Formats: sequence, structure tokens, C-alpha cells
Amino acid sequence: MYKKFYLGVIFSIASLNINAQSNNEYIDSLYSDNLDIQLDAIWIIIEDGISEALPVLQSLYDSRTPMIKEDYLIAMMQFDDPDIHQRLLDFITASDTFNSVRDGISPLEAKLEATKYLISLGDYSTYHYIFQAVNKANWTTIMDVPVILTHIPFETAKDSARAILLDYWDTGTNPYARSFIISQLVETDGAIYTDRLVSTFQNDPDRDIGRYGFRYLMQLKYPEMESLLQSQLITESSAVIRIEIADTLLKVFGNPFNVKLIKDYQPTEPDTTAKSLMNFSLLEFIPPKPDSTVTALVMTDTLISYNNQLYNYQWITSDSLYNNYAVGLQTIRDFIASSDYTSAQTEIDSMQTSVEENYNSPSPLLTREGWKFLHYYLEYIEERINN
Repeated sequence: MYKKFYLGVIFSIASLNINAQSNNEYIDSLYSDNLDIQLDAIWIIIEDGISEALPVLQSLYDSRTPMIKEDYLIAMMQFDDPDIHQRLLDFITASDTFNSVRDGISPLEAKLEATKYLISLGDYSTYHYIFQAVNKANWTTIMDVPVILTHIPFETAKDSARAILLDYWDTGTNPYARSFIISQLVETDGAIYTDRLVSTFQNDPDRDIGRYGFRYLMQLKYPEMESLLQSQLITESSAVIRIEIADTLLKVFGNPFNVKLIKDYQPTEPDTTAKSLMNFSLLEFIPPKPDSTVTALVMTDTLISYNNQLYNYQWITSDSLYNNYAVGLQTIRDFIASSDYTSAQTEIDSMQTSVEENYNSPSPLLTREGWKFLHYYLEYIEERINN
């Protein structure tokens, strides 16, 4: 045992020595005259968090080219250089002499990068360079604007930023930038963009962007989402989105109306893959369980309503069976309302037996859809009154 412990200590010390040697090699590479070696070293130092490089970075900073200086600034920020704030301000001041061909970075690019670091330090004095850098033809410049919404405490600046971002949402040409902007605006300001998200979902020619509208509307719990999906299913041009709409109507808003809507639509779906997936979703469908805030009484009211719909859709094919279930459900409701859960359980047991018999009989009086709603909702009510 002692031998194993001794060997473990040796291996640990050896590993530490190797790591220290490697770290020293990267730090020594900062002195190289080869630009590529310098760049590789600085990014390894950043990624590996080699904080012991800070004194060397500080000593070499003034002698480095503007492009390398930018990377030094990133590293020194990471390692809490006490002079980093002044270095960033000096970098902005010196940037007027930079040449993009000679130095690999233009004056405005340098100001923009230093500004983002200053903002992270709580200095907003140079945020106007973000606006100055905006060029709609260059989508990467748009990507810096959201930082004004999230960090700059000036409403006029935020309003200007929103205007730029909303314009790019509507008219921008880069899908990645548009999706990023939508996410930043929605996550910053939330429900004020629901109308715009609805329009994006319904009408944006880039249907991948349309999917973003769909997903953020779901995230924001848009109150008209169910009816929006019901209408969009018929007009939607993207098969992928039609699949998502069908799944959402079944899994999230899984009431009889939506099941019938998908059941009636599915045979007409033009895309064979979407058609097959919708059929599978219908076969696997289980009515979603109401969340824990929904009482047994409310759930029983829901099943009373569902019973009427099942009959209207001919998923209950017998008048007498429908009437029996209507009476039985009302009886269950009355017992639950009076807190007589034992009697309610007896009625539920009786109805559950009837549901199974009338679905599994050689001449069934319930379709698969009718059975699913009755079977599972009775289980949900039973579970709720017993908890």
C-alpha cells in the first residue's frame, strides 16, 4: 500500500513538473520574433489560464504591434492586470495612428474592441464607437449592438440600439445575425415583441427565422398560441415547421379539437416524411396531464366537456353510452365538490371498467381517440383526488 502511495506521489509531482515546464515554454514563446508563435502562445495562455504569464505580458506590451496588443489586453484583463483600464483607454487614443494594412487592425476596429472591454469594466464613456462601427452591409458589426441594451444605462442609447436591431430583424440578410438579434431583443424586452414575433412566424420568407418566431412565442406563453398554430398549419410552407406545429398541438394543447384537426389534416400532408411523422404522433398521442395547479374538480369539468366533443366527433359511437358517461361524470363532479372522495373513487372505478370494456369489445363503441381521452383523464382525476 505504501509503495502504491509513494508511486502516486511521484507521478503527481512529475505531472506538475511537466505542466510547469509546458507553461514556461508558452511564456518563453511570447519573446519570439515569429508572429504566429506569439499568437499561438498568447491564446494558449488565455485558454489554459496561465496567470504566471502576467508579468511578462506587462513588460512586453508596449513593444508589441497593435494587433498583438489587442490579444495582450484580453489576457491581462483575464489575469486582473491593475492597469488594464488605463491601458484600454490608451489603446483607443493610440488607435488613430493604426493602419489596417500595416497593423492588421483599423482605428475603428481597435476602438470597438477596446470599448467592449471597457463596458465589461463598467466604463461606458466610449460606447458611441459601437454605433459608429455599425455597417448594415457587414453583419458582424450589428452583433455588437445588443451589448448596449444589456450594459449601457442610458435610455437614449438603448432606444437607438433597438432601432438598429429592429431594422436588421426586418431587413437584414444574414440569418445567423437575425436569429441572434431576435434572441437578444426578446430576452431583453420580452413580451413587447409578441406582435412582431407573430408576423415573423407567419410571414418571414426565411422559414428558419420563422421557427425562431414560433419558439419565442412558445417561450413567452403567447395567449393566442393555440389558435395561431391551428391556422398556421394549413398555410405553412415549411414541412419541418408543420411537423413542429402538429407535435405542439398534440403534446402541449392536446385536446379533442386539436387531435381531430391533425387527424383530418394528416392524410392531405404533401411531404411524405411529415405525413409519416404526424401519423406516428397520432398513434403515440396521450392527452397531456394538467399541471399540479389544476384541481380534480376543474379536471372533471374538462372531461365533461371532452365527453361532449368525443360524441360530436363520433369517437363515442353510442347515444346511450354517451349519456351514461355524461351522468357518471356529473356524479363524480358532485362527489368531488362535496369532498366525498371515496364515493368519487367508486364512480371512477365503475366508469373506467366501462371504458375498457367498450373499447376492447368485438364491437367497440369507443374509437382509439375516444378511449384515450376517457382512459387517461379518469386516471388523472383519480390520481389528483388520492393526493
